[in-house]
Amino acid sequence: MRKNDAMPSFVPVEELFAGRHFDAEIVVLCVRWYLSFKLSYGIWSA
Repeated sequence: MRKNDAMPSFVPVEELFAGRHFDAEIVVLCVRWYLSFKLSYGIWSA
């Protein structure tokens, strides 16, 4: 395996959420709900 084929290293959590409007906990909670309950905007816009 060549060095360029290696998977990229993990990005620190602080770096992932840097400059975001909401705290990391809120974003993670919303994503967790979205994935658990299959939420979508289409359900509420009708």
